[in-house]
Amino acid sequence: MKKPENAKWSLSALALLIAALMGGCPLTEDPIALPACEPPENVLYVNQNNDSGDEDGTTWESAFTSVQAAVDAATSGDEVWVAAGTYKSGSTDPVLTMAEGVSVFGGFTGGECTHEDSDWIANPTILDGDNTGDGPTTDDSWHVVVGASSARFSGFQVTGGHVDYPCDGPFECISGSAMYNDSVSGLSIDHVVFHHNTAFNCSILTGFSGVSFSDVILFANAGTWGNGGLCLLMSDTAMGNVAFVNNQGGPHSSGGGMSNGGGMSDDYSLMAMNLTFSRNSATYGGGLYILASDATTFVNATFAENYGDQGGAVYNDSGEFTLINATFRGNLAESDGGAAFLWDDSSLINVSFESNEADFLDDDHDGVGGAILVESSSVEVINGAFYGNLDDNPASSNPVSSEIVVSGSGNLTASHTCNETDIEGTGNVTLTGQPFEQPNAGGELFLDPAGADTGCIDAGDNAAADAAIGEGLWEAQTTRADGQTESDIDGTGSETVDDGRHYDPSAVRIDSFKADATNITWTSTYAESCHLFNDEDRSVLVTSVAGLGGGVLAHGQTGGTELFLICMGSAGEPAVAVVTVP
Repeated sequence: MKKPENAKWSLSALALLIAALMGGCPLTEDPIALPACEPPENVLYVNQNNDSGDEDGTTWESAFTSVQAAVDAATSGDEVWVAAGTYKSGSTDPVLTMAEGVSVFGGFTGGECTHEDSDWIANPTILDGDNTGDGPTTDDSWHVVVGASSARFSGFQVTGGHVDYPCDGPFECISGSAMYNDSVSGLSIDHVVFHHNTAFNCSILTGFSGVSFSDVILFANAGTWGNGGLCLLMSDTAMGNVAFVNNQGGPHSSGGGMSNGGGMSDDYSLMAMNLTFSRNSATYGGGLYILASDATTFVNATFAENYGDQGGAVYNDSGEFTLINATFRGNLAESDGGAAFLWDDSSLINVSFESNEADFLDDDHDGVGGAILVESSSVEVINGAFYGNLDDNPASSNPVSSEIVVSGSGNLTASHTCNETDIEGTGNVTLTGQPFEQPNAGGELFLDPAGADTGCIDAGDNAAADAAIGEGLWEAQTTRADGQTESDIDGTGSETVDDGRHYDPSAVRIDSFKADATNITWTSTYAESCHLFNDEDRSVLVTSVAGLGGGVLAHGQTGGTELFLICMGSAGEPAVAVVTVP
C-alpha cells in the first residue's frame, strides 16, 4: 500500500501549533510556514472516533474506524496504527484477523507522526470480544485476535473473547478465545494484556507455530473444561517477561496459567526467561503443565500461591525440564507435590522453596512431597534452599516438614542444598532456623545473613552456578534484601555462591501495596509499567509513567474485593502483589 501523491495533512497554523504542543508534529522556527508532517508511506490508520465520513486510512484524519478494515486494505510490509478506544466486531467474528507481513500497533492518540510517539500505557487500545457487555455468552467473538506470519502485534488489551463446547466446528471453535495462532511463523507478540477471556480449553492457543511473547500479561482467563491461559501445541516458542496471574483451569485442566499449566501448557520446545506464575489453578500443575517432546528451560521464574490437585505450581508429565534461578512460595497441592510433581527428568539449579504444602486440605489423600514429588524420574537439585514445606504424611496426625519425596523408580541427586530434613548428598546443610526474609509486597525470598540460618550462605557449588547462570554473572546477582551482590560481600574473585534463588539487583519489585476502605497505595522500584486489576469485573488500570514509583488512588471497591498489582521492568520477572479491600 502506498499513499496517494497528494495525501497531505490540511491543518491551519493554529492547528499545527496545538498539535505540536500536544506531542504531535514538531515545530520549526516558522510554524506558520511549516508543512504538515508526513507520516510513513507504509502506514494505515484506525480511529473509531473519525466522523469525517472519509475512511481511506491514509491519514489520521481519514482513518478507518475498524481495525479489520485497515488490515484488509494493507499489503505485506505495511503497518496499522490504532488509536486508543474499544473496538468490537459486533458478531462472533474476530475483532482482528491479522494478515501475513502486516504488523498492528496500538497506543496512539490519533495524531502521531512517528511510531515512537505512541504510548500503550497512557492510551489504552482495547480489542473486546464481549459485544453486549454481559459477560461470556454465545454472541461473543470466538477469537478476539487471529495471528499471522511475519508480523508483530503490540500495544493492546485483549479481553472478552468466549468460545465453548458444544460448538459446530473444528478444534478452533473450542480454543483460542483471546488469540488463535495456527501454523504461523515469525509472529511477535509484545506489550499486550490478555485478560478475562473464556474458552473450553486455552484462551490463547498457539499450534504448529513459531511465536515469541515478550512483556505480556495473562490475567483472569478461564477454561471451562481445560487450560485457562496459554497452550503451546507443537510450537517453537520464545518467551520473556511474561506474567500468568489468576488464570483458572477447568476440571480436566493441565496448567492453569500455561499448558503446559493452569496458566500455561507446553508440549514441544520452549526457552523462557523472566516468568511469573501467581494465583493460577488447575487439576495438574496449577501454574504450568509440561507434556513435551523436547526440552523446556526456564531462567528466572517465580511460582507463588498457585493451586493444583497434583503439582501445586508445576506438573512435568514428560520432557526434560531445566529450571534455573527460581522461587516457589506458598503453592498448594490437594494431593502430591506441593510445589512440583516431576514425572520426567528435571534439573533444578539455584532454587528456593518456602511454605509449599501437599495435601493441604488434610482430606485423607495422604499427599506427600511438600516441595517436590519425584515420581519414576531422575531429578537433580543443586544449590537449593528449602524451608517450611509440609505434607500430610500418613504416619503423622499433623502436617510434617517435607521437602523432596521420591516415589516409584524415581531417583534424586541433591547437592549443596540447605534444608530442614537432612536430604542426603554432597555438601548439603541442615538448617536450624528460617533462612528467608520477605521484606517486599512482591514476596521475593531473600536470605537473612544473620542468626542460625546462615547455612545457606556460601554453601553452593560454583561450578554448577557458572554452568547454569553463567560464569561471572551470578557474582553480580544478589540473594539479599539490601541488594549487595555476591562479589560485594565476599570480594571479587573470592566469592562462593549462596544456595537458593539469586536476583538481579535492578530487578523490578513492588515494595508495598495496601488498601483501606477508600484508597489504594503502593510503592515500586525499577518499574517501567504497572497494571492494577480488579477481579470482580474487567476493569484494568494501567498507570502512567509518573506513577510508577508509587501513588495513591481513590477507589470504590466493596469489602472483600481482591486487587492485583503487576509491575514490569527491564530486569527480572514481573512483580505481583495482592491486597484485599477491608
